[in-house]
Amino acid sequence: MEGVEQYDVPLRLVNRYLPGEVAYAPLASATDNIRFIDQMLRGSPNYRRFALYMQTLAAALYNARPDIWSTDWVDATTAETAGTESSYGELMFNNLIIETACFYEVPECLAEAERRLGVWVGRGPSAAFAPDERLSTENLIQTKSLVLCYGLRDGKPAYWQFMKELLVLPGTITSSKLILLRGMACSRDESHLQEY
Repeated sequence: MEGVEQYDVPLRLVNRYLPGEVAYAPLASATDNIRFIDQMLRGSPNYRRFALYMQTLAAALYNARPDIWSTDWVDATTAETAGTESSYGELMFNNLIIETACFYEVPECLAEAERRLGVWVGRGPSAAFAPDERLSTENLIQTKSLVLCYGLRDGKPAYWQFMKELLVLPGTITSSKLILLRGMACSRDESHLQEY
């Protein structure tokens, strides 16, 4: 059919290329384009097959990095890290893999996001946005947003209630409220979403 692109060739290339990618920029470009295909196929009879295909690829990426959640950000300008790739770049790379794996519902990724959200909630409202002694991924905006979104997605009512309390807690700054609201917007529970 003229003017209609067949996607089997690009998807086979993605199958060969994606699991071995080790750099942020090419992976970000690939996942952006995959999300476009995802949006185009959503609601079509082929979407579930595509989502399962992507889940397999995302699981391979995710499971190839057992320490994916433990990347700490270190200023790349310090003497000990000067001239090496920034650990911030590694954090962004890992977060992109986490985002893709959780989006395509890799069970291990979703379970870890919910577990981390439980730990964060367990600290209590006053410690929710307080930094630890060292700058860990649990306190970085990029990772916290992922934990909130995917931890709340099918989340427990207690987690939802905790987020509501944080929103009205005196002293919660606007930027933190935005992070909370974006995370809460990931919920699949319509009754929760109708509250906001």
